Amino acid sequence: MPTGPERPTLGALGRCRAGDPAIPVETARRLTGYFSELLPHLVAQTLAAEGEVWRVGDGETVEGVLLLQPGERTATVFTRSPGVAETLLAGRGPIDVFSESPLGRGPSERFGIWETELPRTTGRDHRFAHPVRLAEPADRGEVLDLIRTSLGAVDERWFRPLPLPPERGFVAEREGAIVGVAWVAAPGAVARLHSLVVRPRYRGLGIGRDLWEVRAAWAEAHGARRLRAEIAETNAPSRAVARAAGMREIGEMYRCRWTDPAADPAPSSEAPRTGDRPSRSSP
Repeated sequence: MPTGPERPTLGALGRCRAGDPAIPVETARRLTGYFSELLPHLVAQTLAAEGEVWRVGDGETVEGVLLLQPGERTATVFTRSPGVAETLLAGRGPIDVFSESPLGRGPSERFGIWETELPRTTGRDHRFAHPVRLAEPADRGEVLDLIRTSLGAVDERWFRPLPLPPERGFVAEREGAIVGVAWVAAPGAVARLHSLVVRPRYRGLGIGRDLWEVRAAWAEAHGARRLRAEIAETNAPSRAVARAAGMREIGEMYRCRWTDPAADPAPSSEAPRTGDRPSRSSP
């Protein structure tokens, strides 16, 4: 009887390079339940930010994909098989890993996957409480300072250039300073809202809702028909914004602190960090 995840029997581990053929959406649907339309974009953007993309497969058959950003020690794995996930992650721990199923033997942090349809039938009469505009290259220093202050270290390569199509960043201002930032990726019919950060002293003033509304409007104007977002179960303010804007929770994903079982057979007792991450490829 097997005592651990079954190892994949098809294909080998290989690293993807810029210029390699994109992963078709049809293939992505076999790997992920909620990110199939977004996976080709996430792969391309990880490579553009000098991250690593690895796959397990044989020829055109792909069994799993790993997006890795060494500078932040975070990774996202897309596969239906625990054995494939273990193959992709072997030798890479300790590292924070996002996945649609719990991995490892330590504690996991749960994220809800939220969604709403476009065009929206309600909420179009939103009155903005703060000036909100597209982020510009000149905002890069201030944006990085805000993210570092709120979330700690971040790999600056995600913000070179700023913004990075088909994503757009938006900033909210107050008293002449940028006090909130958020991103939307709209590579197709499904758009992803992510990386919302508001300076602590300005939370509770409606900035999060302003940034939600402007991103929803931009995504709809650029052809999106659904909006999705991943929100930590412990992030009550963001969940409240999503719920008030008409989003509903449709699924879940997890973040764990991965330690390679071959290197350390003892389960880790270290809980994953809470809060949202600024990584473009880490849901």
